Amino acid sequence: MRLSLRRFVRGPGGLTLLVSMAAGCEAYTVRGADVEGYRIQHEKQAEVDEFRATKLRQPDDPIAPHVAEESPVEVPKVLTLDEAIRIATQYNRNYQSRRESIFLSSLSLGLTRRDFLEPVFSGSMSTLFSDTRKGPSTSSTQATLGATQLLPTGGRLDLSTTSILSRTRSDGADQSTSLAGTASVTQPLLRGAGYKVAFESLTQAERELLYTLRDFELFRESFVIDVISSYYNLVSQKQQVDNTNRSVVGQKFVADRADAFYKVDRLTKIEKLRADQAYLSSKNRLIDAEQSYRLSLDRFKVSLGLPTETEFDIPDDAQPAFVPVNLDLEAAVQTALHNRLDLLTQKDRVEDSERQLEIAKNRMLPDLSLTGSYVLASDATPSFGGLAFRDDTYTVGLNLEIPLNRKAERNAYRAAMISADQAHRSLRQTEDDLILEVRDSLRRLKQQEQSIDIQKQIVETETTSVRIAEIEYQAGEKSTRDVTEARERLLNAQNSLIEAIVAYEIARLNLLRQLGILFVDEEGMIVK
Repeated sequence: MRLSLRRFVRGPGGLTLLVSMAAGCEAYTVRGADVEGYRIQHEKQAEVDEFRATKLRQPDDPIAPHVAEESPVEVPKVLTLDEAIRIATQYNRNYQSRRESIFLSSLSLGLTRRDFLEPVFSGSMSTLFSDTRKGPSTSSTQATLGATQLLPTGGRLDLSTTSILSRTRSDGADQSTSLAGTASVTQPLLRGAGYKVAFESLTQAERELLYTLRDFELFRESFVIDVISSYYNLVSQKQQVDNTNRSVVGQKFVADRADAFYKVDRLTKIEKLRADQAYLSSKNRLIDAEQSYRLSLDRFKVSLGLPTETEFDIPDDAQPAFVPVNLDLEAAVQTALHNRLDLLTQKDRVEDSERQLEIAKNRMLPDLSLTGSYVLASDATPSFGGLAFRDDTYTVGLNLEIPLNRKAERNAYRAAMISADQAHRSLRQTEDDLILEVRDSLRRLKQQEQSIDIQKQIVETETTSVRIAEIEYQAGEKSTRDVTEARERLLNAQNSLIEAIVAYEIARLNLLRQLGILFVDEEGMIVK
């Protein structure tokens, strides 16, 4: 019995029934997916619930003694800036990853060079046995060796040789051998012709590795500046802790003196409470400063690639020396435009886009190639020792593709034109940004230099103010608030001076990097 779908749906309700069946199938499919999905989800959720129910550790559970992670390098008790840079250059995880990435890129370029510049050899061997009950058994062994070489003209040279050994066994034995060699050349004449087009992948790979090395050089410079900045920030924070500690000692002296004056009715209750409040506030600032310093020190250890358990300290007198910068603005701009590695890469990118535009234009051409081959084959003989080459064949051909559809190539050519225009605009934008960057850096350095001079004068003034306030306070001419405020102003001035000097040094190094005259050796040391 055969059911016709056409006859089935021909009735008045047939189409409705067919739609209903399709909808029912869809609902069944969705329901099956839901059942399976929720089942698998519940299986894995059970594993999560089991862990949280039976294997969680509570803070008060007994644990094994903590074994501190060993430092990969011996760290001195007092870490200098040079030692910090050397350790960071060797053990910072991001730095190591960048070096490994460059190494892998170099290996990749070596493979690309081999594919384009060296012959690529290939070989294979196969053996086939066959047998029948009534007929003879046969075996055939074939060995092939070939080589392919790309030519500077865009052509390809192929060489191959094939040897065959065949044996047939019945009552006796029959063996035959043959050897054939083939040489063929394919040379494009229009599309794909020439070194520039055929070797574009190699050319771009060579340039990309150069760009990567330039980027790594800039990364090394920025990395060292970041390490120096972090180190000097630690120095600054440590000195701020020391300044805050001295402020606590001074506030303790004021609070004790206020308590003594209060007991002999030389000071009001509100003045004594104000002195106590200032002392407690200074102690709280000291706790905050110490905690902030410890956190920054742990972060610095991680940035160096060291375990946080590593113990070392920062010297107290590691404040950077003030090095004035005297550069002509226009000369600095011209120096940066000539030296900057990222700008050189941007210019090379423009050359890449123009070269790729020429290649895209070449791909619009039809495929016209000249082919030639030579085959030399031997007659079949019982052994390889008796081979005789009597058959050779020469072939020459010309292949022309009729370009009936070039839409993809047309679109690629238009895209290459747009990319070239974008590369030119990007270069001009980079140059303008670089000019603004250098101008702004020089102006900020001059501003920071003046700020340091002013800040030094403020520290001297505030130091004198504290001395005078303490003398007048002991003589009863100043209140507790006057001494407290004078000490706070001195503390703020000292901290601001440290921060200004550190900021100036980092800005000076960044300017040298912007000018392309900051050099970092293999150990991360800045070459002066």
